[in-house]
Parts: sequence; structure tokens; C-alpha cells
Amino acid sequence: YTEEMKEIPELTEKGINLDDIITEIEKKYLLKALIKSGGVKKEAAKLLNLSFRSFRHRMSKYNLK
Repeated sequence: YTEEMKEIPELTEKGINLDDIITEIEKKYLLKALIKSGGVKKEAAKLLNLSFRSFRHRMSKYNLK
């Protein structure tokens, strides 16, 4: 349990913006999948268990090419 907690941002009295954190994680995984698939978007979508259409939508959402 404590090892897993080291990997997440600190929760302060001011709180956090969970949406921003989730957005950054999603973008990082989209890019990692693209790199791992050699830039083949259909393969990247498979790595993330997404439909190709959903993958394209998420890429567009973040202005990733």
C-alpha cells in the first residue's frame, strides 16, 4: 500500500485537480502506446484496449498527431 502511494502526487490542504492529473496520465499512455507500436495507431489502440475510433478521438482531444 505505501509503495503505491509514492507514485501519486501529494494531497495538500489546498487539494488537487483530479481531472488535470487524469488528463496527464491519459496523454502519457497515448504517447507511450504510439511509441511502442512504432507509430501505428491501430496497434496503439489495441495496446490500450480502445477502439480505433476512440483512440483517434482521444488523440484529437489532446491535439496529438
